[in-house]
Amino acid sequence: MMRWQFLKLSLERPYNQLLFILISIVSIGVIFKIDKIETIIVSFILLSSLLQVLKITRPSQHISRLLLGLTIVTFGTIVTNELGGFQFFPVLSILFRFITLLSSSLFLGVVITLLIQTLLRQSQVTADLVKGGICIYLLIAILWSILYQAIAVLDSQAFLILPEHQDNNPFVYFSFITLTSTGFGDIVPINPVAKLLAGFEAMFGQLYLAIVIARLVSLYSSQNSPRA
Repeated sequence: MMRWQFLKLSLERPYNQLLFILISIVSIGVIFKIDKIETIIVSFILLSSLLQVLKITRPSQHISRLLLGLTIVTFGTIVTNELGGFQFFPVLSILFRFITLLSSSLFLGVVITLLIQTLLRQSQVTADLVKGGICIYLLIAILWSILYQAIAVLDSQAFLILPEHQDNNPFVYFSFITLTSTGFGDIVPINPVAKLLAGFEAMFGQLYLAIVIARLVSLYSSQNSPRA
């Protein structure tokens, strides 16, 4: 009974919910090929879960309206493109998909900024602070994967991708190995913009880790330093 109560209380915490759903979405994106109705379902889960950021960050009314507007645009273009039967109108299909990816990336950019601002205002090292840092790291990878997809929509030859990656979403995988500066060479950016984005992601990943670790160490040291 105590275990179930502990589990229930844990899942009620916004950072725990967000972290669990983000890990699930990333796992689905890496392992499976998602399209049609599955795209709508996964996007709904991701965007609805990210709205929990409103509970955590409590942004201004203008920012809340911006997030709501981007959510509506994203869902509208997803539903229109996936269920609208634009296979006979490839230009419209490309346009709607690009708008979807653009609005999604703007949404994630705002969410990441809000979370970073919230974490930097914390004065103590807590479990929520650590989990929030992990959530931001996952969101950064997801954001860049969407940007890579946007480039691929405009230029189908922007990336050199080995055949074994064609059956799933290669950009989520590529984003994570780039963010962590791993890089196995099985997916290579060819387009100049794609190369630039990959370079920025690798640099951003290293800077983020350095800043977060420095912040945690600084807060922990101040917490445990003897007071006069």
